[in-house]
Amino acid sequence: MKEGIANIQADLLKDAIRKTQLQISETFKNVRPYRKPVPDPKQQLLEYELLPLEEKQFAMQNFPVEFARYEEEMAKIRSRYV
Repeated sequence: MKEGIANIQADLLKDAIRKTQLQISETFKNVRPYRKPVPDPKQQLLEYELLPLEEKQFAMQNFPVEFARYEEEMAKIRSRYV
């Protein structure tokens, strides 16, 4: 059975959306969100310390590289203030 035109168009649209999302995330990486104040390092550390263990484990499993960078940043902040 051959692929229907609607399925082909849906796949093309999904691919275009995925590529656009990737381009947007790369373009605006490390850019401060619109009208969002820069967080205070002490507040960031407090939020990290209060983060439940389940959420930390979820982040470690699903985003290992990003979470490792986040933990390094929190360790730097902790060394400055503690």
